[in-house]
Amino acid sequence: MPYHVTEENIPKAGAVLADAFSRNPLWNRIFELCPRLNAEPAAFFETTVRICRVLVSLGIVSGSWMH
Repeated sequence: MPYHVTEENIPKAGAVLADAFSRNPLWNRIFELCPRLNAEPAAFFETTVRICRVLVSLGIVSGSWMH
């Protein structure tokens, strides 16, 4: 079931993504090498979601999951 990201639930999306990638060896290594990212992984993913929303609004990428 798709999860539709809105402006209001971006923080939740960031937290969900941080949790989902917390057991991923590649992301673990990236966060290990970047202590600032490791301190707030949810904020990193929240920012990523915000950037994706902008790219979708500009028509640069498709984003049926973004409303």
